[in-house]
Amino acid sequence: MRVRPFGKHRKLGCLGLGVLMGVLTVGTATGVVLWLRQGNAPPQPRFLSRTALIGTWRSANDGELRIQADGTFKATEVCGVGDGEGMGSDSGTWGSGPGEWSALTYGITTGGLDLMGRAAQAELDEGKDGAGDPVLWMFRDAPGDSPICELHKE
Repeated sequence: MRVRPFGKHRKLGCLGLGVLMGVLTVGTATGVVLWLRQGNAPPQPRFLSRTALIGTWRSANDGELRIQADGTFKATEVCGVGDGEGMGSDSGTWGSGPGEWSALTYGITTGGLDLMGRAAQAELDEGKDGAGDPVLWMFRDAPGDSPICELHKE
């Protein structure tokens, strides 16, 4: 007589593992949806024309980014700019990137605004906020702050 190590309980173990994986998947998806509903969703990606990029942009903390038609920029207390991880100031040249695939939006995101400063390089994504107004934004890792930093055109 042949002895099976798990016998008839093997099917129950596989079924239990399948149920556990399903619960974990649904739980993770629910967590992501709730996180996005708390106002942490990124702006809708949109390509902005060169003309739309040129001008003064402000953040909620009164940071200012001036994009000039001659290809230069000046940033004062703007997230992701400068040599620090938080707010910083810098100046240099700017350009627009080619765009890339985003798993977050399941589509092509905007090319982004590339800032080549004296202290460091930064990249801001282009988009539209809930009201349809142009916005430059980026994700950030600042404890206690919103995970998304936005700059709105004046």
